[in-house]
Amino acid sequence: MDASQLLIIGNVNADLILGPMDKWPEEGTETVFSMSDLRPGGSAGNTALALKALDQPCRLISAVGSDHVGRWLQEEYGEAAEGWSFINGPTTVSIGIVHASGDRTFLTTPGHLEQFTTRHIMDALQGLPGKGGLAMLSGVFLSPDLADGYGELIDELLNRGYELAVDPGWPCYGWTQNLEDELLGWFGKCRHILINDKEATALSHEDTVEAAAATLGRQLPDDCIVVIKNGPDGALVHAEGRTFSVPAPRVKPFDTIGAGDCFNAGYLQALCSGEDLKAAVETGVLTASSAINTFPRTHPAMRDIKAMREARTAA
Repeated sequence: MDASQLLIIGNVNADLILGPMDKWPEEGTETVFSMSDLRPGGSAGNTALALKALDQPCRLISAVGSDHVGRWLQEEYGEAAEGWSFINGPTTVSIGIVHASGDRTFLTTPGHLEQFTTRHIMDALQGLPGKGGLAMLSGVFLSPDLADGYGELIDELLNRGYELAVDPGWPCYGWTQNLEDELLGWFGKCRHILINDKEATALSHEDTVEAAAATLGRQLPDDCIVVIKNGPDGALVHAEGRTFSVPAPRVKPFDTIGAGDCFNAGYLQALCSGEDLKAAVETGVLTASSAINTFPRTHPAMRDIKAMREARTAA
């Protein structure tokens, strides 16, 4: 794998994080939150930021609106944002409410993501070498036209010689049999399937992540690696007919928004560094655990992840 050819492909938007909140406010009232954080977001955007902190170069292929928010986001990502499309209209904004339990709720405007298509991505791919690279696809469901052309995009990336990882996210318009079949079709063409526990059990119609991992393993080609991100329990992996888990360190979760995206960054960074599968999953778990332990969000540097791994080994 050519670590210099890491592509992150998907959604970027602005995130305004507020919290913590004990109960949903009544209409007509005002609620004052003790914490807030305005930052670049979106599944692909979160992963790219975490990769930057881990000293892993990548190219972020995305689009933003033509407003001042879009220009701010492009500046935040610097060289990684080369070749971005500007879509006429406002940039998508998400308000993330952090609950006292550590869970979160999103309030999101359609914005530019509603007009984000495979054509924007295809245009950005022109001139990139491809062969030997790794491409991560994430955050598709806020872009209906992109979802419609996802199979075509996957085929194009495969034809260009990329190894594929995918984390499509939760389908915001609900699960249907057609969507489940489509997801399994996408997954079957990708090497790395990175989903969370709720997505895995919903897609597999199983009650536990263990059963979900086994079912998805049977439904997908033998060379697919299914990684289920399991919150405070770490991650469960099904690969080459076997299943193993990687526990997470016990931390106090101040802000779980984007935890799965940070996991993806750690996982990808380890793969690009030549680590084996178990080490990559462990790096993903530690990256996510470190990120959710800070507010405002501070992404862990690679030296911090190495220190955490060494401490776990010594223990």
